[in-house]
Amino acid sequence: MNKEDESIAALVRSQSVALTQTSGTSLVRRGMQDLLAKADADQWYQRGLSTDFLHERQLLGRNLAEYRRVEYLLVARDHLKGQ
Repeated sequence: MNKEDESIAALVRSQSVALTQTSGTSLVRRGMQDLLAKADADQWYQRGLSTDFLHERQLLGRNLAEYRRVEYLLVARDHLKGQ
């Protein structure tokens, strides 16, 4: 091996060490995100099973329908003003 080959080999070794350290941190971060996502999903699943949530969904559906109706009336009114 000449001097240039040795410097390239040293460079490769140091890069793999840097990648290993970064990969470890990244893997831990990803694992934590997965655990938090599962906990969040479990919470939403349990909330979905509750009757309160079903009632909230019905109210939201009614409110959304009412909003759309009012929005339609406002658009129709603005359209008539323009004519």
